[in-house]
Amino acid sequence: MCPSIDNQLEMAGKILVNRMEPLKKRFRALFTLKNLATPETIKWINQAMIEDDSILLQHECGYCLGQMGLKEAVPFLIGVLEDDQQNEITRHECGEALGNLIVTLSEPEEKRKVIKVLFKQLDDNSIIVSQTCQLSLDKIYWLESVDERELKSVQCDRFSTHDPAPQFAETKTINELENILKDSNTSLHDKYRALFSLRNMATTGSVHALGKTLIHYKDDRTMDLLLHEIGYIFGQLCDIESIPYLKEIISDKDCHEIARHECTEALGSIGTKEAITFLETFLNDEKTVVRQSAEVALDMTDYFSCDQLDD
Repeated sequence: MCPSIDNQLEMAGKILVNRMEPLKKRFRALFTLKNLATPETIKWINQAMIEDDSILLQHECGYCLGQMGLKEAVPFLIGVLEDDQQNEITRHECGEALGNLIVTLSEPEEKRKVIKVLFKQLDDNSIIVSQTCQLSLDKIYWLESVDERELKSVQCDRFSTHDPAPQFAETKTINELENILKDSNTSLHDKYRALFSLRNMATTGSVHALGKTLIHYKDDRTMDLLLHEIGYIFGQLCDIESIPYLKEIISDKDCHEIARHECTEALGSIGTKEAITFLETFLNDEKTVVRQSAEVALDMTDYFSCDQLDD
């Protein structure tokens, strides 16, 4: 007999907040809670987000809260975003989550509060947090101005995630999108729209355009957030053509850990023997987030491999 939802919730919650459990087991518990998606799960996830010392787990908690579509998460996310004692990677994820969840709020005053909080953090000491809040505001402003026809035109059935920016409604070529990404005069919001347009194409050409952008900004520390988003997209696409680009970012100790960690998890999602062998060399990386990402990524290959391990 399968355990009831309440029993599943309690079992997963207790594992999630138990620091004695292996990190990979706690990650599985987190995604069990995300899939259950009830207001009660939010309490467990928030407890782990504010109490745990693993930045990787904290940030993943923020991500899950933003994907669950439950307005009850909003006060918890605001609390972490405004707490400058929390790590910037976790706070970034909470800022992005607020941009996703504002559509769940029915009261104008609730929406104004979220916008006010995001606007305040535009002056944050962390460029990662500041850029994230600007992206969330840009998404909110876009949602307020878009009509139903355009909203429908930017939807992509292949990916069910809530993204920080929509793809472009109008058709653009790969070269046009790559030019938007590399043009210093385009806003980060438009760059993100170009990223998701390329993701939704899901072709070899679009993968290489994303990879070339990744390498183009590899030494630009103002673009670490963009690098991390490309890593995230590569994890969704699971295309072996992205492996060389991912390996280059993971190996670069000058890249921010937010980018290196996302690329590490993406490589775990691809899960080829080449990817596994490479990831094993980062289990002792000097950055805790990268070490833990390698551990979780290797565990992912046992459960979510997109490539069933080539011979």
